[in-house]
Amino acid sequence: MKHFLFLFIAIILCLNSYSQYVYSDWDSIEVRINNQVLEFPFLGGFNAPQFNEIDLNADGIMDLIIFDRSGNRLSPFINKGISNTIKYEYAPQYINHFPKMGYWLITRDYNCDGKMDLFVGGSNITLYENVSTNNELRFALKSKLRSAYQRYQYGDTITNNINAGQLNKPCIYDVDHDGDMDMLFFDQNGSKMEYHKNLSIEKTGNCGIGFERRSKCWGDFTESGFDGHIYLDSCRGGDLPNPESDNSKEKTTIEKHLKHAGSSVSAFDFNGNNATDIILGDVGSNTLTALYNQDSLSPFINSHIYKKDTAFPIYNTPVHLPNFPVAYFIDMNNDGTKDMIVSTNSKDFLSFTKMKNNILFYKNSDNIVSNFQLQANLNLFYKDMIDVGNGAYPSFFDYNNDGLMDLLIGNNGNQNSTQDGMEGQLALFKNTGTLTSPTFELIDEDYLKLSSYLLNINDSLPINVIKPALGDLDNDGDMDLLIGDNQGFVHYFKDTSANNVNAEFKLEERNFQSISTYSAASPYLFDVDQDSLLDLVLSSIIGRIELYKNLGSKTEPIFNISVNSILHLKDDTMRYQLNGNPNLNKLKVGQQVDVNNTFYSNNGVYQKIARINNTANYIDLIHPFFDDNFYNDEPTTNAVIDYSDKYWGKVSIQTEANPLLYMEEGDLKLILASRYGQLFFYDSIMNNIDGGKFNLVDTNYLNLNLGDNIAIAGADLNNDGKMDLVIGNEAGGIKIYKAEHGVGIQDEFANNLSSNSSFSIYPNPTQSEVNILFDNSPNKKGQILIRDATGKLIYQKSKLDKQLKINTEAWPSGIYFISIRDNGKLETKKLLVH
Repeated sequence: MKHFLFLFIAIILCLNSYSQYVYSDWDSIEVRINNQVLEFPFLGGFNAPQFNEIDLNADGIMDLIIFDRSGNRLSPFINKGISNTIKYEYAPQYINHFPKMGYWLITRDYNCDGKMDLFVGGSNITLYENVSTNNELRFALKSKLRSAYQRYQYGDTITNNINAGQLNKPCIYDVDHDGDMDMLFFDQNGSKMEYHKNLSIEKTGNCGIGFERRSKCWGDFTESGFDGHIYLDSCRGGDLPNPESDNSKEKTTIEKHLKHAGSSVSAFDFNGNNATDIILGDVGSNTLTALYNQDSLSPFINSHIYKKDTAFPIYNTPVHLPNFPVAYFIDMNNDGTKDMIVSTNSKDFLSFTKMKNNILFYKNSDNIVSNFQLQANLNLFYKDMIDVGNGAYPSFFDYNNDGLMDLLIGNNGNQNSTQDGMEGQLALFKNTGTLTSPTFELIDEDYLKLSSYLLNINDSLPINVIKPALGDLDNDGDMDLLIGDNQGFVHYFKDTSANNVNAEFKLEERNFQSISTYSAASPYLFDVDQDSLLDLVLSSIIGRIELYKNLGSKTEPIFNISVNSILHLKDDTMRYQLNGNPNLNKLKVGQQVDVNNTFYSNNGVYQKIARINNTANYIDLIHPFFDDNFYNDEPTTNAVIDYSDKYWGKVSIQTEANPLLYMEEGDLKLILASRYGQLFFYDSIMNNIDGGKFNLVDTNYLNLNLGDNIAIAGADLNNDGKMDLVIGNEAGGIKIYKAEHGVGIQDEFANNLSSNSSFSIYPNPTQSEVNILFDNSPNKKGQILIRDATGKLIYQKSKLDKQLKINTEAWPSGIYFISIRDNGKLETKKLLVH
C-alpha cells in the first residue's frame, strides 16, 4: 500500500511538471480537389496497395483491408453491404488490431472456420490465425509456413521455411479444390512456377497447413527473364508438373533464364471450366498475362497451361499500369461476383512506377465465364483522398496573405510524362476557411514547375525528394522558400511578390551558399538562439541534426561563410579572408570547421579556429597536416567555411529524419519524424544549444501508426494558441492532428475532468479491465482516446457503442486519462490502474 501511495504521488508530481498537448485526428477538415469535396481526404495515399477481404466488424459482410507495401501502412474499410453498390467507409480504429506487416499481405481462411486469417510475407511467410470474437478483432501468431522438399539427388525429403521472395507476390489458393489452401509462386530464378500442395485434408480430414512441394514447374510453362515472354510446354525432366506420377530422375532445364526482380501470381477460373487459371504481373511490365489451365477434373494432378493472353483482358481494355501490376479478385459491389482490381506493386520510387491514380477497377458481369469491364471513370479511392505521389513533406505558410495558413507539400517524385524517370514536385493547397475553421483546396499539384529549373547539381536534370522550408530570409514581410533535395543540397527561392498578393517565388540561388549534407536534405528555419535571426536546422538520411547559426543579418543571412582569399601564414596555419559581413562573434577559438570548394585538396577536412578578427574580417585555421606554402594564396576562390554543428544536441536516430522545432513554456521542443514511422520527441534544448545534449523524452511520441517514411510540420490552424500537426507519409498522403489541451494535471482538471459527464467508468481503480458506459447512445462518429501520464496515446477507437470493455492487464500501473469526443464536446475522466 505504501509503495502504491508513493507511485501515485510521484505520478502527480510528474504530471504537474510535464506538459504537452493532446493530439487527436482532425478528419473533419474539408478538402476540395477540382471543386469536389473529398470523402476521406486524410486516408493517406497509395503507392503499392494490396487488396484483401476480411470481416472487420463481425457483421457477416466482407470488408476491405488495404496494405501498402510502400510505407508499410494498413487502411481498413467497412463495406456498407449495399447490393450492386461500391460503398466503403474508412475505419482506422481497426489498424492497431493487426500485427506488424512485411512485404505483402494475403487474407485466406486457412482453417475453414469462416474467418479470414493473415499470411504476412517477406523472406519467410508468417501465418496469423483470426481468433476474433463478436466484440473484438484479434489475431494470434500461428507459425512460419514450411514445406517438404524432395531431393532427387539424395533420395530424401527435407522440410524448410517457404521462401516466396520479398519482391514477389505469391498465390494462396485452393488449387486442387479439396478445401485447403495451396501455394503457387515462381522459383528463385524467376522462370518456373513451384506448386506447394497442402496435405492437411488428406492427412487429417480437416483444413489446416501441411505443405509439400509437388511440382517445380507447375503448368508446364516457363517465363523468360529477359522480357517476361511465356513459353508453353517448356518444362524438362523432373520439372514436369506432377512429379508424383513421374519416376524419372531430375534433369537440367535446357533454357537459361535470368533471375527475375519480382513477379506476382493470382489465381482465378476465367473460363468456368473448374481449372485453376493464373494471371501474372512482372517488374518492368505494364501489362498482365492470363494463363489458361486444362486441368479441370479431380484429382487435379495434370496441370497444363495451354493458352495465354499477354494483354489481359484482350476482349476489353487491356491493363496498362506502369509498372509491376497485380490483380486482386474481390466482390467490390456486393453482387455476388468477383470483380478485378489492379494496382502497382513496386515499393521503390526509383523503379519509375506510377505512384498515384494507379488503381484500375474491372467490373465482372458474369459469375461463370469472367467478363471484366474497365470502369474508366470510377477512380476507386483516389477521387476522395489527398495523394501527391511518392512521399509527402508538408509545410505551412500564408500563400496569399489572407492571414490563414496554407499547405505546401513536397514529394519524392512522380513518374514523368515519358515514364522513364521521376520528378519531384510541390503541391499547393490554399486555406479557404476561417481563422478558427480551416478548409483546404488544391490550387496546383505541380506548384512552381520545379522540373523546369534543372536543379540537379551533378547532371542538370530535375531533382527528386523535395523537402520545403519557409521563412522570411530578406526581411520583406513574406515567406521565402528553401528546398532540400535527394543529393543533400539546398536551393533558395525568393518571394518577389508585392504585399497582399499571392506569393511569387523566383530561384535566387541554386545550391544555396554551398550548403550540403548527406542525401535527403531536410531544412527547417527557426530562430534557435533567439537573436531575431532565422537559423538553419538541417537533417538528412543519417538521422543527425545540423545547426547553421545565422551569422548574417535580417536581410542577408549567412549560413556558410564565403571566402575571399586564402594565405599560408606559417607551418600548419592558414588565413581565410572573408567576404561579406559575417558576425564572427558567434564563432569560438578552438571550434572545428570544414573548408570546402578550395582549389586544393583540403575539402571537408576538419580544421580548428586559431584566431578570429571580426574587425579585419578574417579567421586563421590550423590545418591537420599541411605545413608549407604550397597551398598559399588563392586570390580568387569559391571556398566556403562550414562552421555548423554537425551533431547538434547529440541527436542521432540513425535513419532519415525530418525536423519540427517549436517554442513551448520558454523552452525549445524538437520532434523528429523518422523513416520507420516513429516520432522522436526532445526537450531541454535552450540550455544545450552550444554543444550540449538534448533530452530524449519519447521514441514513439503520440503512439501513431502511419507507416514508414513520415514527415512533420506544425501550425496553429484554429487560432486557439496551440500548435496543430500535419504528418506526411511515404504513399503521398497526409494526416492532420488537432492540439486539444495539455496533459498537465492542472489543465486536465481545469478544462475537462468532470464528475457529471455523459459517461462513467468502472471499476476505478482497476487491475485487469475497465468498462465505459454512456448515459445515452453516443454519436456513431464519436471517438475515445486513452493516454498515459506522459500524454502518449495508448488506445483509440471510433464509432462508439453504448458500452465498451477494455483489457488493461498489459498497462503499467499509473494514472490514465480517458477522453471522449462526442457531438463536438470533449470530456475526460481519470483512471487509476494498479
